[in-house]
Amino acid sequence: MSKNLAKKFWYKVFQMIVKIRRARIYIERLLATWMMPEKRKWYERIAFPFIFSGWVNVIYLKEEDADIRENLKSLAMGGGSGLAWAKIYLNRQICNTRINGYFYDLLKEELNVLFKKIVIQIGSSSGRELAYLYKSYPQHTYIGTDIYTEVIDFANNYYKGNILFIECPAHKIGDLMRGYKHIEFIVFSSGSLQYVQPEHLKIFFKQLSGFKVYLVLFEPVEQRILNSAESPIIYRGNFSYSHHYVRYAELNGFKTLVTEYQPDNDVMGNILYAAKIKW
Repeated sequence: MSKNLAKKFWYKVFQMIVKIRRARIYIERLLATWMMPEKRKWYERIAFPFIFSGWVNVIYLKEEDADIRENLKSLAMGGGSGLAWAKIYLNRQICNTRINGYFYDLLKEELNVLFKKIVIQIGSSSGRELAYLYKSYPQHTYIGTDIYTEVIDFANNYYKGNILFIECPAHKIGDLMRGYKHIEFIVFSSGSLQYVQPEHLKIFFKQLSGFKVYLVLFEPVEQRILNSAESPIIYRGNFSYSHHYVRYAELNGFKTLVTEYQPDNDVMGNILYAAKIKW
């Protein structure tokens, strides 16, 4: 049996398994260990990749409602797994490549002013990137957003000073920003927008268009997206997508300032993008 046929067979079997209530409960409990393999029994460690693949392809990607799909994602990425992920990233090096260093240089140029700005990170996770900027430019207000309560509580307890972490999904960023009037915003994301549902990402860019925003993104993208005349959405695996961020931004009134692409291989790479709303 070929690998593709084996996958199709397993997905059909999985469709029947998840209809059994007790099996579904067990599968969801197992999904919650996504970033915590030490919590699995030996046989669960063997079975996990197959169960995860079945659940993603049969349940998650088949769901048409973005809000429901987001809730399904939280079964794996939220809770203890989200907290474990944040703790892993807490100790990772910042500015570990040339293009990553350029990303922070672009932010620092905008932060090196006396008047106060609001700095918002989308998907701040551990908060280490916000803390890195806050240390050098404490005159601004720093807000980290995440969608999981456990991650937000961890970051708020870990950091002190004019740095705050708020539970806020990307597509509701406008609700947060409306609380600050007559002020300039710096909004940035470092590898987090790839996890935003495609439908929600469009709302995110549309909401930003109503404010004075300097936007800086550093996100993984498949090269074929950048060469496309359209705006394709490509699922990359592990709940992440490749998006045409430049096109989304320009369609919503952003003026592109910097676009740089660093390939990792023949397929994938990282895009550094900086833009401002035309004001």
